[in-house]
Amino acid sequence: MAARGVNAWRQRVFRLGLAMAAAGLVALGAWGWFGAQQRLGAGEHVIAVLPLEDLTAGRYGPVSETLTAELRTRLSKGAGVRVVSKTSSRAVVKGQAGGQGGQDAPSIGRELGADLLLEGSLRPLREGDGARVAVMLQLVDARSGLVVWTARFECAPSLGDEPALESMAGAVRTAARARGA
Repeated sequence: MAARGVNAWRQRVFRLGLAMAAAGLVALGAWGWFGAQQRLGAGEHVIAVLPLEDLTAGRYGPVSETLTAELRTRLSKGAGVRVVSKTSSRAVVKGQAGGQGGQDAPSIGRELGADLLLEGSLRPLREGDGARVAVMLQLVDARSGLVVWTARFECAPSLGDEPALESMAGAVRTAARARGA
């Protein structure tokens, strides 16, 4: 009988330990979630800048990749916007994260922790000395997949047009802020 009492006592201690460990994990998870929520200020948005589609048939080299990088960099320097890393954005879009490509906006948003996606394309407007490209940008609500803002810009394919680049980033930032918290 004494052995049964010791075994019952060990089982209770073991169950209590399991319950305390589970409670600790729940508390740790809640702390992490609340901490992540507090890092974003009121009205701040997390934007994933997705690779821009190059409709120039590669005429100007890696201009779409360069423009994507410029937008990501300029957006990350402004207030009210947090930007998902290039590595994370590319991995999700190419299907390396989560195991499948061709995901919809809500799936991409959830996977990247973004509430807005910036996507777009560029196409040639004029060739020759005064070459220009049209840049179409749109913000997509990552929860619904709906386009919430769109704009068209023009710039030189060399991307040496600082005012045009700043204009693009500023317009995206303004549109994101207009979305509210």
